Amino acid sequence: MRASRAGVHTSGAERLVTTPGQWEKIAGELTHRAVVHEQGLPDSLTLTVEQLGTHPRTIPALRVEEPGDIAAEDRLAQLLADLPPSGLELARNSERLRGAALIDIHTGQRVEPDRARGVRVSRMDWQDTSVDSGAKSHFREALALATKAQSCPGVVAEVCVSDDPRYTTGYVARGGTYYRIHHIKPEGSPHGGRALFIDPQVATVDEIVRYLERTPVFISQRDAATAPGRKAARPALKLNEVCAERNAAWESAGLERQPRTFGSAQGPRAVIDGREYLLFSSSNYLGLAHHPEVVSAALQATALWGTGSGGSRLTTGTHSLHRELETSLAQWLGYEDCVLFATGYQANLSTLQALAGEGLEVYSDTANHASLIDGMRLATQRGAKVEVYPHLSPPSARAGTGGGTRDCAPRLIVTDGLFSMSGDRAPLAKIMDSGCWTMVDDAHGIGTLGISGRGVVEEAGLLNQERLPSDRLPPDILVGTLSKAFGAEGGFVCCGAETARLLRNQARSYVFSTSLSAGPVAAARESLRLIRSTDVVGRLHRNIAYAEKVLGMAARGVPILAVPVGDEARAMWVSQQLAQAGIWAPAIRYPTVPRGQAIIRITIMANHTCAGMDQLAEVLAPLLGGKAIPD
Repeated sequence: MRASRAGVHTSGAERLVTTPGQWEKIAGELTHRAVVHEQGLPDSLTLTVEQLGTHPRTIPALRVEEPGDIAAEDRLAQLLADLPPSGLELARNSERLRGAALIDIHTGQRVEPDRARGVRVSRMDWQDTSVDSGAKSHFREALALATKAQSCPGVVAEVCVSDDPRYTTGYVARGGTYYRIHHIKPEGSPHGGRALFIDPQVATVDEIVRYLERTPVFISQRDAATAPGRKAARPALKLNEVCAERNAAWESAGLERQPRTFGSAQGPRAVIDGREYLLFSSSNYLGLAHHPEVVSAALQATALWGTGSGGSRLTTGTHSLHRELETSLAQWLGYEDCVLFATGYQANLSTLQALAGEGLEVYSDTANHASLIDGMRLATQRGAKVEVYPHLSPPSARAGTGGGTRDCAPRLIVTDGLFSMSGDRAPLAKIMDSGCWTMVDDAHGIGTLGISGRGVVEEAGLLNQERLPSDRLPPDILVGTLSKAFGAEGGFVCCGAETARLLRNQARSYVFSTSLSAGPVAAARESLRLIRSTDVVGRLHRNIAYAEKVLGMAARGVPILAVPVGDEARAMWVSQQLAQAGIWAPAIRYPTVPRGQAIIRITIMANHTCAGMDQLAEVLAPLLGGKAIPD
């Protein structure tokens, strides 16, 4: 039902009907609601009956949480701290915002196709309507809409402010909970709107709009769906039931994945789910994960130190092996100090969390790793501002905008060194000329790039800061991992001495997480010795050149070969055909890469054989020649 007066929309509502016998009753209720509106009789009233193409799926109502004694501004700050402020500003200050605005969580920009129309969240109703009448219920209608929006893949959160001057209770919905916010706006204010925060890396804008506007859903009653002061109609759903609904939505969006089980070490050949394959997808780039000397070092250290470290680094978890490896990595990469973390993910996450503060401006490549993205979300909670720049296009140099002056906001550029999906190198020369602080995560480059394997920094000529001119210094922070080329576990941050001191005291995963056990640390130390004293990096470089040649790819000199396919279905088919031929090289598709840009991701190891790479090229070439995919 849609009603208007003097050309302005005054009332709207809809119901899902499962039996034709309900139509007349519901039509009467909706008509009554329109004609008794506080704005008077409408000039026009339209009732539309539309047959749905699919039966509505059922989703559980969000859990409702009352604000208690927390002031509206404090509650909003807690719930929206990691999201762009533009969403709340729009919801509070809009005049007659029609539909919902979609806010990209990475850029803070509105991305809905039609800003004048917005996105109409529709085709939802309560499964049990026995407590309903034709009267308007702000709470139940808002809860129904919020529940559907939160079930949509790609929707992270929602903030809503009613444009009814007499209704000052709004809400924030996220993480399965509907948070009521009293006094979200001044009484009498006609302003209000709805903003949905979305992640386009999970679902495209078109997919989100299609779900919100076209997918029918029933909302199951629960105690959380009952307005305050009323007895619950049904008991709350169990956690597993809520998870099942979210899993179903994830699966229906084509996003579900399943782990594969390895029955062997990850060498050139590996047993996966009980079958042997030529392996072209491992990050064990140098083949050191099962090198006999690396394995022996891990076994000896485990026998001496035990299988667990016994605590965090600041309690009982620092052994001489930790300090020896930190010193060796710092010296090898040309830094004053190095800090070990349990994983590379933790290293990125906690470094950004620890560095963040009021006024810090962070610039991030749109293709950065998830650990950097999550770290920046934590940084925003501490007052940092984040701006995402197009892939490989960092901000240019601006006078006085770096971290060296106290009258300007410090700026930090954060980037992968070697991007894990595309195999692109970060434009370090441009980044280092920007005048900003710099943080480079070279997880895939350290051990694989540069003559001695010291990564993109070595390739850019930025090693050994003592011998470099003042305008050619290395990145302020260089992050690496021990779980790829080193064939072990853990992550590390190379940096200045005072930065390392800060991380050891304020990086939360360093302070509160149990440290690496002796085995992986000893393995990584032995891997570093082999990298420095043998030709293992050279062997990898020769294999990369050979693979690029037989596959007919441009010579880029990186161990990640992204073979473009484009269509997601075709990429999956190519990967399946490779698997049938005994070759393991997975398809990488949306949302890991942009839609329509699916690839076969091939990784090269130092111990691959020419015969194995020839076999890969022989099987892959005809699959990429435009052959139709069988039905």
